[in-house]
Amino acid sequence: MSVYLFTLSMCMIACALILKSNKQTNLSLITLTVAGFVLRYTLAADPFLHEWDERFHALVARNMMDHPLKPMLFKDPLIDYDYTGWCYNHIWLHKQPLFLWQMALSMKILGVSELTMRLPSVILGTITVPLTYRIAKLYTTSKYVPFTAALFICLSGYQLELISGYNGMDHNDVSFSFYVLASIWTYLEYNRTKKWYWAILTGVFSGSAILTKWLTGLLVYSGWGINLLLSIKQKGFKREAGYFLLSLGICAAIVIPWQVYIIHEFPKEAAYEYAHNTRHIYEVVEGHSGHNEYYLNRFPEYFGRYIWVMVLTGFLISIFKKGHNKESLALGIYIATVYSFFSFVVQTKVSAYFFVVAPIGFIYIATTIDKVIQKLPSKITGATLIGALVICGGIILTPVKLFKNHGSNKYRDIRVSNATIYRDLHKYLPPNVKVVINAHVYNNIDIMFYNNDLNVYQYCFSEEEFDVAIKKHKTPVAVFRYGAEHKIPEYITQYKKAHIIEVPVCVPAKYKR
Repeated sequence: MSVYLFTLSMCMIACALILKSNKQTNLSLITLTVAGFVLRYTLAADPFLHEWDERFHALVARNMMDHPLKPMLFKDPLIDYDYTGWCYNHIWLHKQPLFLWQMALSMKILGVSELTMRLPSVILGTITVPLTYRIAKLYTTSKYVPFTAALFICLSGYQLELISGYNGMDHNDVSFSFYVLASIWTYLEYNRTKKWYWAILTGVFSGSAILTKWLTGLLVYSGWGINLLLSIKQKGFKREAGYFLLSLGICAAIVIPWQVYIIHEFPKEAAYEYAHNTRHIYEVVEGHSGHNEYYLNRFPEYFGRYIWVMVLTGFLISIFKKGHNKESLALGIYIATVYSFFSFVVQTKVSAYFFVVAPIGFIYIATTIDKVIQKLPSKITGATLIGALVICGGIILTPVKLFKNHGSNKYRDIRVSNATIYRDLHKYLPPNVKVVINAHVYNNIDIMFYNNDLNVYQYCFSEEEFDVAIKKHKTPVAVFRYGAEHKIPEYITQYKKAHIIEVPVCVPAKYKR
């Protein structure tokens, strides 16, 4: 909570600076960005891996430290596996690789730990603060809208939970959202300056977004394309179209090589994952169902209770305001496209899908607040602004519950205790043991992250699997003993090279967050 209060204090200082003078804008933004970094860094310091989906991303990234072009979950499978099962397969192509390379590079440079694994998300999440500010600056002439939008993304509880690994999709969606936002920023810069290098950077960031998640990374070209069509009869259209195609070409040059590579090296896995991605559109995958209002119902989660409605009012203000420009049209297209596509077309519903355009939503909230402030008497504008922004951001967007989730509670205490045991597991093993079985469900993933030389499986092998994988090769094996509900079969206990791990590991899956 002390970090929480420190962050709010920094936000108040940033508010005061921007109210004092236009000359303090840069210092105000720096203060806000530093506050955002401290908040993200602190919440990313959980000393264990979260259950969904962080532990899997972490292990694949760990393995990519030594094999960057061979994404693997299990490095050396001892038993048959289903290559379509992303939770227990060998070659892991369930996500595009860029965010995994980032995590692997961070751990390669700074050492393997939960924090270094999360550090790329901390950095990219922090950069979204000044990025949101700059996008809003290009969108409006208002003094307060850019700062207010940046403040709200700084304090966004939803993004903080993604960065910490607490919410599923975690680092994949943090990186994806960053690259999509960066592509929107560079396009708006291009639209203002018509400089060729902004078009190239748009292609770089859009390609990076696709190489992180998938084709939603092309979002920037929807607004750009419509603006281009609207200028078809204007002077310089051919030059504009040329830059548009150049940007798309750069994007393709970033994305295509990896697709060609995996199709050649891992054809069956690649074919399955491409088909799996397509299935999200026309059928419910992995039980992620929802009605058309699924994402609208989650607006309070994205944007804060009570104030979420300002996204809608801000959108209307933006669309119908006088002096409507290309920037406001593009932002409206981006948020409307993502909402419509995932609400009414895509059958699989996952809350993080819409959050990619959350910064635009915060810009719309800031637009609504700005309209309200314009109606206030000048004598109370400053005080009202400081109070309203800090209260809305600090209490509604970053609720105390978020910090309680990262404080002492039954779920967290069990995870911390188990992680401590898993990190030091070699202390409980004979030196020649490299295979461990009967770990609790998916805890084997955590163990392999902490001990990259171990091959760990959940549950016990069947007798046939044990004979083929262990007995046949006279392989030493360690077996977790959890209690009566996890009784070890006699064909394992009677094996002379079996070592029973008696350390008291808890069973966290029974405890709900």
